[in-house]
Amino acid sequence: MTVLLPSSVAQRVGGGPMLPDCADQEAARSTSAGGVRGIGIDLEEISAVERANAMGGPRRRERLFTARELAHIGDNIGRQASRFAAKEAVAKALGAGFREGLAARHIEILSASDGAPTVTLHGPALSHAQSRQVEQCFVSWAHTGTHVVAMAIAAGATSTPDRSVELEESP
Repeated sequence: MTVLLPSSVAQRVGGGPMLPDCADQEAARSTSAGGVRGIGIDLEEISAVERANAMGGPRRRERLFTARELAHIGDNIGRQASRFAAKEAVAKALGAGFREGLAARHIEILSASDGAPTVTLHGPALSHAQSRQVEQCFVSWAHTGTHVVAMAIAAGATSTPDRSVELEESP
């Protein structure tokens, strides 16, 4: 049996009822930022960031981070790695990556008063987000002693076009 699952899990499948684990998604979509425009993920090895800093010196950090970010992260390698992973994840969620004139400094990752990461887009990152109707970016990260992983979601006011995924039942 083949089931086509729309990209928005809150949509009805085959005219039937809502998927059981997504019953509240329709209400959430009407009160939140809306449809998902993109998802990005990045994994950074903390020692690789440390090696890159040793080779690139302060100029490397100034190329990657805004003055406000540098004031917060300083020389803390773990914070640098988590912010850089978040920038990569946001760039991927925007569908651009670091190309088309988009650089790490165009994506600013700071912390809210509760410690949650916040995203501010500048220049080409902001232009790219606007062209894709992205209104908000959400970031989360986790780390071990050796690695940092960050995930980003780019969201807009309305859902994205249907990108169905074909699922097959297990035999």
